[in-house]
Amino acid sequence: MNTTKVNLPSGRVFVIREQTGADDEILTTITDRDSGELEAIHKFLAGIVIGEYKGEEELTKVGLDGINNLLIRDKYALLIKARIFSLGNYVKFEYDFGEVFGKAEFVEDLNNYVIDYSDKDAKTTHLTILPYQSINPISIEVEDRHFVLDLLSSKGEIAIANARTPNINLVLTSRNLRVKDPNTGKYNPVINFSALTGRSMAIIRSEVRLRDYAPSLVSQISNPVTGETLDIPLLGIPDFFFPTRL
Repeated sequence: MNTTKVNLPSGRVFVIREQTGADDEILTTITDRDSGELEAIHKFLAGIVIGEYKGEEELTKVGLDGINNLLIRDKYALLIKARIFSLGNYVKFEYDFGEVFGKAEFVEDLNNYVIDYSDKDAKTTHLTILPYQSINPISIEVEDRHFVLDLLSSKGEIAIANARTPNINLVLTSRNLRVKDPNTGKYNPVINFSALTGRSMAIIRSEVRLRDYAPSLVSQISNPVTGETLDIPLLGIPDFFFPTRL
């Protein structure tokens, strides 16, 4: 079976195999962008990843736990590179603009979303999943308090999807926000946000947006008649996983 080496935004290097019909069965459980879809994607990736390079030649097992703990940009770069390797870089799809304007055909080149992350001079576009500048926890000083957050992982994304009541603080709890105890020096999870001022919260959220960018993965299409643009979720296009137009 064909295999290939893929470099990821964090600098990690995986080896993946070509997608098979058995993998398609896993992907058919995907319905909507919720925790069930995410778990199916994780299971799919765990199946096609042969291992991770540790050094020049040594491959170590990744498994489902490893996929669950992937940093979010690594996960989506891996998913797109796996799709390119097995099914090609073009996603061809049809969009219906309604009775007045009718249907139109579009083509999205997945190479716009990923680069060779081992090449520091690789050119990017506005769609590119950017490399991590650092994979260390985010450290923030605000109002004489010291906070740290982890970078968003695949597991954190599932936690957001599983939340019964979406709220603005999920971007922080999903990253395991912790605050330093000035007496002991230990970092404790922030559970009660009533102790933080609105200014502190705004600064922390702003730092997260700047330093832990998460890919949106949208294909922007234009109405061929009006020129109006629409953002279409890339993974919501049926031909992403099961192409009917090769």
